[in-house]
Amino acid sequence: MRQQSQTWDESHHLFAGYQYWKHGDFGINPEHPPLLKLVAAIPLLSLDLKEQPVAVGPTDTAHWASAAEFLYQNTIDHDIILFRSRMTASVFTYLLAVLVFLCGLEMFGFGAALLALFLLVFEPNILAHGALVTTDIAETCFVFASVYAFYRYVKKPNVGRLLICGVALGFSWAAKHSGLVVGPSLVLLAVADILLQRRRTGHEGAMGVPRPVVRQTRRYGLAIVGIFAVGIVLLWSCYAFRFAARPEGAALNPTLDVQARSLKNGMETNLVLALASRHVLPEAYLWGLSYVLGNADRGSFLLGKVYATGPWFYFPLVLMMKCTLGFLLLLAAFPVAAMRLRMPRELSFLVIPPTIFLAISMLFGLNIGLRHVLPIFPFLILLSAAAAMNLAARSRLVAGAIAVLVVAHATSSLHSYPNYLTYSNEVVGGPSNTRFVMSDSNVDWGQGFKQAAAYLAERQVTDCWFAYSIPISMVDPRFQGPCRPLPVGLGRITPPFPAVIEGTILISANEAAGQNWGPDGLNPYRQFFDKQPDDVIANSILVFRGSFDVSLASASSHAARARQLMIRDKLEDALREAQTAAQLFPDSADVQATLCLALALTQTTRKEETKGVCQAAFSIARRVHPEFQFLHVHSVRAIASWFK
Repeated sequence: MRQQSQTWDESHHLFAGYQYWKHGDFGINPEHPPLLKLVAAIPLLSLDLKEQPVAVGPTDTAHWASAAEFLYQNTIDHDIILFRSRMTASVFTYLLAVLVFLCGLEMFGFGAALLALFLLVFEPNILAHGALVTTDIAETCFVFASVYAFYRYVKKPNVGRLLICGVALGFSWAAKHSGLVVGPSLVLLAVADILLQRRRTGHEGAMGVPRPVVRQTRRYGLAIVGIFAVGIVLLWSCYAFRFAARPEGAALNPTLDVQARSLKNGMETNLVLALASRHVLPEAYLWGLSYVLGNADRGSFLLGKVYATGPWFYFPLVLMMKCTLGFLLLLAAFPVAAMRLRMPRELSFLVIPPTIFLAISMLFGLNIGLRHVLPIFPFLILLSAAAAMNLAARSRLVAGAIAVLVVAHATSSLHSYPNYLTYSNEVVGGPSNTRFVMSDSNVDWGQGFKQAAAYLAERQVTDCWFAYSIPISMVDPRFQGPCRPLPVGLGRITPPFPAVIEGTILISANEAAGQNWGPDGLNPYRQFFDKQPDDVIANSILVFRGSFDVSLASASSHAARARQLMIRDKLEDALREAQTAAQLFPDSADVQATLCLALALTQTTRKEETKGVCQAAFSIARRVHPEFQFLHVHSVRAIASWFK
């Protein structure tokens, strides 16, 4: 991890965790629950760091600048801060490894447990996220811990095991909002175990239901209620048993009421507001839940194509590409060995939770990285280990083949060192080809800045251009080196630059893929996706040398500045920027829509000109990938209502 610069969310999580401890301000980064942030910030409490005031401004945006300042402009070097926090965050990975081994030992014996541990240790997706100050591994750990603890309770019910399961469930909720999926999983596991009990017993009771089944149903029902109650108490403890997100005198911006009412689904809005009015869950948790639900539909990039919304098949395909072939083949052996295992209870506990988690993830639409389904990995690893050991017992030949697959798993994983985030298997072409089939945190999550800075210094590059998905302002300015920024798909403002640029150009693989820009001609960097780069840094940053027409990027930059000036009520300046953008690239719906807005705000006498520009923008948007433009291009959405 020392070779990786901070990824997208890490400074924000660190700043938030530090503020939680120092000020009890859970209004910082409320989009995510606090567990990981609290734990990762513990080693910072003993350092002599600059005190940060209670932050103000929009909850979703105002705190990013404070987070960057906290990490990179503090009294302690940022590498020390980040390394300490990453090593503390990795405790969840070590705990997960222990739990996987213990679960394998209890269910299938020592051989399967040891094999499962080996598979987990060399799993590239675990290695990629295992020491990041992000929520995914913490959630993975406690989702698995909750299911394993419930399995142990089912085997031998007692109060101690019930309490442990409740604590684990509460931590899964406090790690990430998707941990809420564990609740329904436990209910279904209880139902499955009751059905198994009914098959085993023959004693009839009332209404033809066996008496042991009636007793078991009653016991499981009370147990689930108790586990949920403990989980809710544990979740509240992570918010210091306080409903209000922020200290006295500060408030969420927007408020929880406004955030919840912005949801498109009325049932979701009513549920969040009902929970808030009764103080069932903390305000910050409910605000974050509303935020996650409201941002579920995002663009995706898969197999070279940009989708306006996440396709349902995203996660199954990404799993097939980002798991090692050795692991996939071992997992494929599970159906063959399942009948011979004859362990219905154990198999139900390893099959039902990942199936539910994956199914909900496929329907949810937040398809921006395999990390969002990382909690299914411990279950799949145990299933493949159990199947492998069962088959290996049949013959030496099968055992030898399994040994080859295990070695192949480790070898393929280590081949991607140190850039595990970009891992993909040999069918895809390995880590260097991942950028052609995936994007976002599957490829480039900000981890390559250090390697890019070293690359530029080694080659003594004194002038260059850089289009990078993570804002330069969010990381150490030294990482930018001599490069001037180019606009990116998230719409950040850059200084003016010409339509044709020359020299060394660095392009993030995400920008070249166009997930945030849109498909084909909507992406100003599409030419760099199709062109062979002169160099590739960290499998995620493309380097080109020469002269390149970037007129659409330049126009987009002027249009972004025009929109910013409109917000600041500098309408004449905004109009000039919008007109410059239209001159540079008139065939962009975004550019024409921005000019339409600027004219509408400044021109009261030239209504025909304004109407013509607006109609041109709408016409282009309807002609060129309307499914993306009307959903994701804000300027187009702003004028779309005028033509209904």
